[in-house]
Amino acid sequence: MAWITVKGSALVQGLEPAFQEALRGLAGSWTIEVHDGLVGGWWLLVFRRDDNFERTVLLSPMEQSPSVIRECVQETFRNVPPRAGSSEQMLPPGVSRDRRATPRR
Repeated sequence: MAWITVKGSALVQGLEPAFQEALRGLAGSWTIEVHDGLVGGWWLLVFRRDDNFERTVLLSPMEQSPSVIRECVQETFRNVPPRAGSSEQMLPPGVSRDRRATPRR
């Protein structure tokens, strides 16, 4: 089972590595829906974790490069709550904990 699934046009399928890097270190499996047909070229990103946690991000046309997307998503998910029903955060197979994903105190 993949730990990240990107749904959207063929254009956004190539952004999967940027999303993987941005979500590395966060527990759970993620589904990302990218709606790229909004007025003015804006994108709506809907992130859903397997425990029904959801977060939505709106990206302007100037924020749609892989490096900027990665930075934006990392900042957005800096303080993500732990997975529901899990006392210990289990990471997906092949993913190691990254200090950048740890909330600041």
